Amino acid sequence: MAHPRRFPWAVLCVALWLAARNLCAAEDGRAPGGAVLAGAGAEERIAILGASVSQGFGAPPGWRAVVDSSRATVPKARTVQASVFFFNHPVGKGTALADAARAFGPTLVLAIDYLFWFGYGAVDVEGKEIESEDARLRLLERGLALLEGFGCPLVVGDFPDASAAVGGILRAAQMPRAETLEVLNARLRGWAKGRTNVVVVPLAEWMRRIRAGEEVRIGELSFGGDTTAGWLQADRLHPTIDGLVALAMLVNDRLVGRGFLNEGSVVRDPGVIGRRVAAVRREERQRLYDATVEVWRRRVEALPAGSRQRLETRVQGWVQLCGSYPEQAAPGEELVRLLGGLGKEEAAGLIRAVDLGAVPAEVRERIRGLVSGASAGGE
Repeated sequence: MAHPRRFPWAVLCVALWLAARNLCAAEDGRAPGGAVLAGAGAEERIAILGASVSQGFGAPPGWRAVVDSSRATVPKARTVQASVFFFNHPVGKGTALADAARAFGPTLVLAIDYLFWFGYGAVDVEGKEIESEDARLRLLERGLALLEGFGCPLVVGDFPDASAAVGGILRAAQMPRAETLEVLNARLRGWAKGRTNVVVVPLAEWMRRIRAGEEVRIGELSFGGDTTAGWLQADRLHPTIDGLVALAMLVNDRLVGRGFLNEGSVVRDPGVIGRRVAAVRREERQRLYDATVEVWRRRVEALPAGSRQRLETRVQGWVQLCGSYPEQAAPGEELVRLLGGLGKEEAAGLIRAVDLGAVPAEVRERIRGLVSGASAGGE
């Protein structure tokens, strides 16, 4: 009788070993044999999970672009599961976003601000108004439970003191007491301690140092107060682009330190990251600009040729472009050419009919030169 073939069993064993090797959780928090648990570059699947910071509030092109730019190789795939309206119902929003992130099959989850509204805010676990600080602790337990399903490396931020933002973007009712923040952070640290896949980024210390103008160190680099002063937006809560760059460097430094990324997979120079982000921003702005030009072109072409409405619509289109894309020279140049091709009386009438307030001052001055005695508006 023929003996059973052994080769398929060997293949199965190797397959099982590879699957186990790629599991994101490891006993000591590092990848077996020094491998990178989160994958690298072409193999990495990053899920960005969270609230307004994760969505890039007030800092285009946003957190995803900064994360991409902070890597030596752009990750294979990314998904952004984030909402600026997280605070309206943290349990409902948090559940939906976490489920979507899990379905993506990530090798790394960046949930830097996911837990924020599970401690801050005015809405409790049941979606009702928070009536006691204990409700914030129950809320955190629900948020932590929603993160339990991730076995891959998971980056979470702790709870900073955002009291400087109260009266502006934060309401007093949304702000935990100082002692509550301490309890929330202690609970988070305790939860993370027994989970070798979890990396806690110390946003509390980060924000404290920024507010105090103290030195912030990231790896071998040191940033003084004159630099870190530009890391927060005017609302004193959300990072600027420079702040996001620094935050990405801090996250990468922690991931490298835990063995979840290798040193060669990250960019350590903030200038290089910043230039990459700026290039992404220019590309995005150009795409939006081109799309807006096309919309206005179609609007104009839909109107009768030679009509006054057609002229006004065309001027309005270029004025909008001047306001939305001030770094683009084309709208201003086109507006000057358009008005320069008309008679002075007709051009002056168009100027009076259309608010040129969004037009850059130098363009308004050029229009004045074309139309003697006409008001360029917006002064």
